[in-house]
Amino acid sequence: MGGNVKTGFIYIIFTGLLFIPLSSYADDNQVISCQGTFPQCGAGCYSDTIQNNCNICIHGTYSSTDDATECSACYMPADAQFLTGDSYQGYTADVCPWTLTCAQNTIFNETDKTCDDCPVGSHRDNDLTVTGYGNSNSYEYSDNSNQCSTNVATLNVRGCNNEIKTFAVKYGTGFKESQSSQDIWLENLAGQLFERNPWWKISGYTYQEFGYTNLTVFDYNGNDTDDNTPGNEIFAQDNGATYEVEANCHTTAYIRVQYTVNGTTSEVNIQLNDDSTAALPDCPSGSSCTWSLNGNFAGVTISGNQITLAEDYFEYVCFEQDCTPTTTIILTLTAECTAGYYRDDNGCTPCPIGTTSEANTTTIEGCYVVKGNTGTKFCDNRGCFHLPLSSGTDNKITYKNNNGN
Repeated sequence: MGGNVKTGFIYIIFTGLLFIPLSSYADDNQVISCQGTFPQCGAGCYSDTIQNNCNICIHGTYSSTDDATECSACYMPADAQFLTGDSYQGYTADVCPWTLTCAQNTIFNETDKTCDDCPVGSHRDNDLTVTGYGNSNSYEYSDNSNQCSTNVATLNVRGCNNEIKTFAVKYGTGFKESQSSQDIWLENLAGQLFERNPWWKISGYTYQEFGYTNLTVFDYNGNDTDDNTPGNEIFAQDNGATYEVEANCHTTAYIRVQYTVNGTTSEVNIQLNDDSTAALPDCPSGSSCTWSLNGNFAGVTISGNQITLAEDYFEYVCFEQDCTPTTTIILTLTAECTAGYYRDDNGCTPCPIGTTSEANTTTIEGCYVVKGNTGTKFCDNRGCFHLPLSSGTDNKITYKNNNGN
């Protein structure tokens, strides 16, 4: 009676579910029904000592002997999944089918049975589905290829004088002068394209998209952007084709500085010279000025009334007279009155006629008449005369206002 139950069970599987083997490889190590009788049930099955009957091994398991009392687990790589259902049972060896998906830019390592990154300088555009059989070394691939592409693209870069410089570009690797060059692949194209003198005349490069291929080039700050400004990615994909990028060229560039003098804060754009320097605004009349940075502004130095930018600090640069760069440089201006001036609410004001002052005088009372060894000489249209010598030792006659103070 137990045999009839088993026979009916197998009959339903065969006719009702239309058993279809996955491949001839798996079929050679698979049964669709138990070939023996309890307790010698045959390979691919096990004997159920409680029900005293034979059961076929379910998916993900196998038995290789006639007298197995349980089925063994088939091997399956990490992150893989067994194929399930009645079509994938009854295996007589460790060949149970499993599938594993290797993501874009990886390939299947047949030795370690893992998804590994593509070698440097190569890539894979699509996911790869791998079908394996237990711990065997038989595999099938979704697109019949378990390889990464090693195409090297050609990049033509057009400069400001319409000159073209050609580079070899390899996905995820970098640039070099040519594919046959023995030089290392350069990760950053900045400074390699043209002699940029001055450097700010090329603000970046624009490119076109060719089909599915999206080409981006490093910018000078290493910033990755989503617009037509060059970014960090060397290639999103490549197909060995030829591409062209064009330099964004400018004849003038400006930086913006902010400073406060006499209680008034000003922001002005000043033009860069070809040596990447710029003259700071004129010092107020009667003043001696000292400029310094008010904060941390990398790549910026000040010497006297001149400001200098190191190369590739485009955050400070824009290209129109009234443009606004990404970063405004904030300066501290210390303005001291020169000799002959004193400070009031309007800034540095000249001392009254006939008087002078020391540098950095802060009030009109600091203005004075200078006496000579024989007295100070004054002249008008009637002639000249000398003031009498003072009995003091400072050689000064101090200023008195109209009230005699």
